[in-house]
Amino acid sequence: MRESSFSRNTTLNFFGQVAVILLAVVSLPLLVAWLGDERFGLLSILWVLVGSLQVFDVGIGLGSAKFLSEHIAEGRRHEAAGIAQGTLLLLVPICLLVSAGLFAMTFLNFASLFNIPSALRAEAVAGLRLLLLLPPAIFMQNGLKSVLVAFQRFDVVNVLLVVYGVLQWGGAVTVLAVGGGFLDVVIAMVAARYIVMILTTVAAVRMLPEIMRVQPAGTNMIQKLFRFGGWVSVSQLLGPAFGVLDRLFISALISLAAVTSFSVVTDVALRLLIIPLSFVGTLIPVVSGGWIRSDKQARVKSLYEKSLKYTFVIMLPIAFVLALFSKEILTAWLGAEFAGRSGTVLMIIALGLIGNALAQMPLAVLQSMGRPDIPARVILAEIVVYGGLCFVLTDFLGIVGTAIAWSLRVTAEAAILLAVTRNHMKHVVSPQDSSYIWKSLAVLVAGGALLTWMRTLTGEVGILLAGLLLTMTAYVVVLWKTVFDVNGRAFLASRAK
Repeated sequence: MRESSFSRNTTLNFFGQVAVILLAVVSLPLLVAWLGDERFGLLSILWVLVGSLQVFDVGIGLGSAKFLSEHIAEGRRHEAAGIAQGTLLLLVPICLLVSAGLFAMTFLNFASLFNIPSALRAEAVAGLRLLLLLPPAIFMQNGLKSVLVAFQRFDVVNVLLVVYGVLQWGGAVTVLAVGGGFLDVVIAMVAARYIVMILTTVAAVRMLPEIMRVQPAGTNMIQKLFRFGGWVSVSQLLGPAFGVLDRLFISALISLAAVTSFSVVTDVALRLLIIPLSFVGTLIPVVSGGWIRSDKQARVKSLYEKSLKYTFVIMLPIAFVLALFSKEILTAWLGAEFAGRSGTVLMIIALGLIGNALAQMPLAVLQSMGRPDIPARVILAEIVVYGGLCFVLTDFLGIVGTAIAWSLRVTAEAAILLAVTRNHMKHVVSPQDSSYIWKSLAVLVAGGALLTWMRTLTGEVGILLAGLLLTMTAYVVVLWKTVFDVNGRAFLASRAK
């Protein structure tokens, strides 16, 4: 893949996800105000469950994207269509099992598990029952999306992403604006999934019409999908489990209302992962199709290292601003009372966000190189340690303790995955310069000291904003002059147009 195509696809991924985030930022205050803290806390739990459903494809979706990318790169369209067919057939029994699991949850003490007040328990169970309708839409959409990713049609992928964002967030706000309630919001969420599933099906069939004419992939490929997907599923299943664990401890040890104070801040902060995920979405087909060829490995490594560099230098100032001005940002967005409860949480989450962002690249690269077992083993090692740490810190420090546990976990995970990926690529010669790390940190540490000093002298917002502008200007100048080469400057200039 040429660098221009890589940057174009990354940009498409970025702006598609930015559009959805803007919808969320506008919609969240309205949803919290209209639903109230407790009902919104309940809705956030259901959202986490919906996100968790996507990972129960046991890694088959990502495996399909990997093997489809390899076959399409080699011009084997009919075999690729067979893989797509086989993927959909494999997802049918999985879909039935997930639906059965959700159905079983309706008979368990779901409301007590999350410390849901008795007045909301009927709505909680009814909302969970509505989620029974989601697995077919989610699995079909994810299975066919792998076709679009393999063909690197990120324009279509991101149009569908924006459509879903409009339907989900806009639908929820519209429902409440016309007098609907909590369950009506859940119904709108389910309807949005089905609409996007239909649109994804149409796009995939148009791109690979052979899907309608070929036989599903043979036993050998099915075994490869299961073997690959088995390890991927460990990462996929345990990743969202950390989010459920956070909220479970908060609701059990503190209150359901405290879930809102934690989840609103963390969910919005984690939306900033669109930056690394924009690179990840583009890296998956590139690494899958390129690493199998020795003449392409240097190019793959170069694109991976560029992705890390751009992610770091973009995420660092964002985390800097969030950490330094967490209370001011929350006060302007959600009010002083909410900022008082969640300002410190946002500051801590912002610090961990850098590590979490960087971890996305080695995670995707290792999986695309055919080593999904490595990230899976790392996450398996984390779960026990994190569970105990999160419980203790939440019990002693409240939601601030939960945020500390989260930041420690994601930072450790990033360090391990980056080291392992570097070791796997060490045989490939590729020029690299890591001086951007200390140069970026030096500018922002100096800027942070300046802003802290200014804050002790005056609380004037205008003066602090002037100091922030000075810091960011210095940051951009230093990076432009000393970090980016000619190609890097051309890349950034082309993205700014």
